[in-house]
Amino acid sequence: MALALRIKTRIKYALSIASGYVSWFFNTALTATQVPDKTGQTRTPQSGRYYNFDGTDDYADIGNVGDSIRSICFRIKCDDITSHTDYVIDLNGTDYITIVNGTVTVNGFSGATTNIYVDGSAGSTIANTTDFHNVIITSDLGFTASDLDIGRLEGTGFFDGGLYDVRLFTVELSSGERGSIDNFASVTTGLSCWFKMDEQNGTVMYDSNGGTNDGTLTNITVGTFHATSYKVGFSWQNRYGYTLSGSTFIPRDEITTNNDVTGSLLGETGQVQYNANLIGSNSADFDGTDDYADIGNVGDSIRSICFRIKCDDITSHTDYVIDLNGTDYITIVNGTVTVNGFSGATTNIYVDGSAGSTIANTTDFHNVIITSDLGFTASDLDIGRLEGTGFFDGGLCDVRLFTVELSSEERESIDNKSNVTNGLSCHFPFAEGNGSINFDVSGNGNHGTLTNISESTFWGTPQNIYHYNLLNGFFKGKNAFTKSQEIDHSDWTKSACTITADTVTAPDSTTTADKIVEDTTTNFHGVYQAKAVSGLVTWSCYVKAAGRTKCGFLTNNDGLSDRYAYFDLAALTTHNVNAGFTANIEDVGDGWRRISVTSTASESSAYYWLNATDSISVMSHTGDGTSGIYVWGCQLEYVTNASEYQQTTTASTFRISVPAKLDGLLTANGGTITNPAGVFHNNCETKIKFPEAPLLFNVDISNFLFDVSGNANEKEYSDFVEDVQTQHKILMDVSTPNQIKNLLMYENAISGSDLGNTQTFLNH
Repeated sequence: MALALRIKTRIKYALSIASGYVSWFFNTALTATQVPDKTGQTRTPQSGRYYNFDGTDDYADIGNVGDSIRSICFRIKCDDITSHTDYVIDLNGTDYITIVNGTVTVNGFSGATTNIYVDGSAGSTIANTTDFHNVIITSDLGFTASDLDIGRLEGTGFFDGGLYDVRLFTVELSSGERGSIDNFASVTTGLSCWFKMDEQNGTVMYDSNGGTNDGTLTNITVGTFHATSYKVGFSWQNRYGYTLSGSTFIPRDEITTNNDVTGSLLGETGQVQYNANLIGSNSADFDGTDDYADIGNVGDSIRSICFRIKCDDITSHTDYVIDLNGTDYITIVNGTVTVNGFSGATTNIYVDGSAGSTIANTTDFHNVIITSDLGFTASDLDIGRLEGTGFFDGGLCDVRLFTVELSSEERESIDNKSNVTNGLSCHFPFAEGNGSINFDVSGNGNHGTLTNISESTFWGTPQNIYHYNLLNGFFKGKNAFTKSQEIDHSDWTKSACTITADTVTAPDSTTTADKIVEDTTTNFHGVYQAKAVSGLVTWSCYVKAAGRTKCGFLTNNDGLSDRYAYFDLAALTTHNVNAGFTANIEDVGDGWRRISVTSTASESSAYYWLNATDSISVMSHTGDGTSGIYVWGCQLEYVTNASEYQQTTTASTFRISVPAKLDGLLTANGGTITNPAGVFHNNCETKIKFPEAPLLFNVDISNFLFDVSGNANEKEYSDFVEDVQTQHKILMDVSTPNQIKNLLMYENAISGSDLGNTQTFLNH
C-alpha cells in the first residue's frame, strides 16, 4: 500500500488514501535505500548537492555562451563575508559579479540599470555564512558572456564557498519569473545556460539548457569539490530526474525533458510511486459568539495591518476582525474589508496581492493587507471582536501589525508568506494548535490570551495556506503532566509518603531530583496525577534506588481494572507486566533508570501512579519511614516509546506548538527550539505531484516508529480530511538521535495540524 522502503516502521491504524507521485531527497546521514519509481523500477533517493570552491584556484571554464545577458542567478554560501572579496561570475573580464564583505556587487555593466535580489527581496546583503542564499541580478541592457568563468575573475581572484543553480538569461526576469526561480522551478524563457552543479563526480559541469554550454571544472579536487548538504534544501535529481553514468549524475535537459543533457533518454524520472499522507497547519477558528484574543497595548503609530482570513458568512453579516483601541478597527461587512475610524488617514486595502476589498468566497483563506499614511495607537488590541459590539466568525492566522506603511515589495513578501521585520510591532501566526495563549513571534513579547474559547473547536480546523511553525521552527509540547520534575508540588497527589525536594543530582546534572520517602503504614507509597487522555500513551520517569530497589507503575487508563508493571532497578528487569502494558527499563547512568509503560488510554480521567515497593509482585507494603526512591522527569505523551524528556512547570505543554521568534534562535516565550530552525535537523525534501484532479484524502494514522541509522524516533499523526491540488513540496526533518523529527513544507504544501512535530510519509 505504501513505499517498499521500511525502516523499523510500525503502523497502528489503516490508511485509506489516493495515490500520487513523489520525488525524494535524503541527506547523506540517511542510509541509502531503494524505492520504486513510477515505472516500477527501484532507485535510490538522492542528496542535495553543490560545488565547494576552495578560494585558491578552483573555477569552472565555460567560454562563450552568447550575447545580451540580462539576468544572472545563483545560490551561494560564502565562507567569509568580512574583509573579503569573492569573485563569483565573470562574463567577459569587464562585466562580473563579486561578493565584497558580504555585499553582492555588480562590476562593469556600463550604462545599465541593475537590480539585485537576495532570497526573494530587493537587497544585496548576504546575511550569514551558514546558509545558501538565492541571488538574482537583472539588467535593462544586455552584455556579452564571451568568456564565462564561474568561481574566478581571471588574473584577479577566486571564490571561496558553496555554489549551485547558476543560470544566465537573455531577458530581464519578471517578478513572477524571479519567484519561480526562488522556488526552484524551471524557467526557460530567454535561458542561455543553466548549471545545476549536482554531478557528484567528474570535471564536466553540465548545462541543463540543451547541453550546449558545458563547462570544464579546473584545478579541482573531485572528492572535496563535489559536496552534499541539507542546507541545499533541494535535489534536482529527485524533482526532475537524471541519468547515472558510473558515479556521475547527468542532469535532465530542461528543453527536451525526456532526455538528459547528453541527448540520451532520461534514466530516472524523478518521481516514485507513493500513497501520500498530508495534514494541515493550525489556524484559529473563532465561533462568532464570544471567542476573541485579548492582547492589550502593543504600542503607537500602527500603519499597516495584515491577516489571513476565511469568513464563514459574507452575506448580510458583519465580522469584527481586529480592534486597535475601540475607535480604529477592521471589519468585514457582507464580504467587504472595511476600515473604521482611522480619522484623517489615507488607507489602502489589498486582498490576495491586488488592490481591492472583496473577500471572494467562504472556502479559502484570503490574505488581507491594510496600509495607512498615518499611525494609530493599538492601546487595547483585540483580535476577533469589537468590545461591546460583536465578534468574528471564521478562520484566522498570520496576523501582523507594523509601525510603517508597507512598501509594495514588503507586501509582496507577506503575500509570499515571508517574514518582514521592518517596523514589526507584533506577529501572531496562530500556529499553537492547543492552549489559550496566542504567541507573538516578533520578539516584542505581545502575547495574547485566547478568551472564551473551546480548545477542541478553536484549534479544530487546519489550513494549507500558511505554515509558520514548519518554516521557522517551534517547540512542540508533548508532556501532559504538570510540574514534571517537582514531585513535592501539590499537582502531585501523595500516598503514604513525604517528598524531599531537590535532594540529589538528576540525569541532567542539576540538583533537581526529589525523593519519595515512605511512611510506616501498609499502603501504596507513591505519587500520582490524574489526566484525561485517550489513545496510545507512554508514561515514563527517571528513578534511582534510595533504600528501595524496586518500584511499580499503576494506571487504570484502560477503562477496566487497575493494571501494574514492576521494575527491579538493580537487575534492570521488568516483572509482572499486566496484559495491555508494554514495559521498559533503561540504564541512563549514575544509578538512574528510565522506566516506562505504554498502553491504550480510554478514560476521561485516569490515574498515573509511581510507587516505591519492596517486591516485584505487590504494590502495597509496610514502610520503614526512611526508604524510598529518587524520582525526576515524569512524562505522559502520545507515543509508542518514551521520547526525549520535556520539562513542564505550571502548565502542561501537551500538544502545544510554541512558535519560534522570527530570528529562529528561541521560541516566542524564550524557550529552546530544537526543530527545524535549530541545530537538530538533517533535512530531506520531497515534492509530490498529483496528475489527477483534486484528490480527497481521509487518513487515520497514529504512532509509528521511524528508525534512522539505528536511532529510534517516534512519530505522531492526526486525522484529517483535505482536498489537495496539483503540486506540494515538503521538507522533512530527520533529526539527531532522540530528537523528534519534524516536517517542513513550502509552496502550497499541507502541513502539521494539531501535532506540529509530524512526519508526513509512511513506510519510507
